[in-house]
This record gives sequence, structure tokens and C-alpha cells, in this order.
Amino acid sequence: MRTVFLDTSALRHAADRRIVPTTYQKTITWGGRQHAVELVRWTAIDPNRKLAEEFRKQLLLLPLFAHLSRCGRLALVTHHEVHWELAGLPPSHDSRGLFYGAELGDAPDPFHYGRVLAGPLFDADTAWLRILSEINDPDFLRLQKLTGARQGDVIIGHQMLDAFHLLTAERAHVDFFLTTDLGLVRAARSQRRHAAKVAVVDPKGLLGALAAGRDLRLRDIVSYLRYWMRTRGAGPEGHPLEQLLKLGPSNKPKAGD
Repeated sequence: MRTVFLDTSALRHAADRRIVPTTYQKTITWGGRQHAVELVRWTAIDPNRKLAEEFRKQLLLLPLFAHLSRCGRLALVTHHEVHWELAGLPPSHDSRGLFYGAELGDAPDPFHYGRVLAGPLFDADTAWLRILSEINDPDFLRLQKLTGARQGDVIIGHQMLDAFHLLTAERAHVDFFLTTDLGLVRAARSQRRHAAKVAVVDPKGLLGALAAGRDLRLRDIVSYLRYWMRTRGAGPEGHPLEQLLKLGPSNKPKAGD
């Protein structure tokens, strides 16, 4: 069974269904007078809806990989530093859980270290980047060159974290590093001297690699389509957000409201 490391961008884009409150105006009659009031309804939105169409087509493959994991056809792992980076991004409020509720394994640390959490005189993320910039591990330095984390004396934070996640994936001996950062995929493909020791792929690349290696079969696609038709991407019925969503139709404004 193949193992896939999920980076921050893949987890972020997988949160493609958010149940959020929206407000609208309605006129009601009370005490013989008309009043304009503001009401709330809960709706499901896709945070990826404004992205380019071709890119969104790639993102549509992410639920397939989660389904393959649930069926025992694929092992998914990530790392606590990915979770830490994800926590700094806008919340997803996805009732299905992280990466469509698939079970995610924990990749081991690439080397022994302690995590800076907080302090009165420094920002934790800034301190973490400073610590990373002082690590002289040869593999880490190689991956920093791949990602472009160092521009002279300037440290590019996002690329430095990419290099660390790649190092974690390499030392966990996974088969694929799945990312939706197409710039990182292009950088990995173009590098020869500082190449990664793990296959860096976007969703389309992972699909092709699994098919080429016969790790993806027709019955897997059929199984996924049946699952999708049954669930339609909805979350668990008992989840509080799903319960709020069911109240939506009664709150929807009528024509002319």
C-alpha cells in the first residue's frame, strides 16, 4: 500500500464545504406596523469556488484519495508542524473533519527538536523560522535550495516551511508528497542537483502515478462514485453544523422579501 504525505495546502483546499451563517432582510408586520428585520440562515459554501477552473478540477480529486484511504487502499500521513501551519490559516469549520474525515497517520519528526510555543518578547512563528534557518542539516539545506527558501540573506517563511515538510516526508520514507502548491511541484520537477528524495505531486500527478503503478483500479473508481452518490459530500447527520443547515429552508427569504 502506498503512503502519501499531505502538506498544508492539500489539507486547506480539502476543506471545500463550510457551513456558515448569512443574513438577509425581511419585512414583517408587528403591532399593526411593518418592520425591517435582519434574519439568519445557515448555508453550505465552497471556499474554493473563486479559484481558476482548471485548478478546481485538480481539487476535485482530493475526496477520491480520502476514500481510497478509508477503503485501505492508500495510507495518508501528515505532521504536527503541518497542523501548526494550518492553524494559522482561516478556519474551515468542515463538519466532515480534516481531509474529509479520513484517518491521518503521524509522520515522525525528521530530527529531535523542541517546539517554541509562545513567549512574552517574541512571536512563536518568527522564532520557529529563525530556529529553522540555523539548522545545518545537509538534507534540509538541499531542500531549502529546491524551494527557494533563502534569497541571499532573506528567509522566505513559506518556502522554509515547505523545505521542512519535505524533509519530514523524506525521512518518513513515504511514496508521495501531495501538495496543491503548483509552484512547489514545478520547482521539484525542474531541480536536478537539489532534487527531493520523495515524489512531489499535485492531485493530477498522484492520480496518474497510482494508475501507472496499478495502485488504482477501476473498481476503486466505481466504489468512490457510489460513495459520492450516497453522501453528495455532506457531513455526518448528527453534527451540530449539519443540524443548523437543515434549518436553512425555513429561513430562506421569499421572492420580494
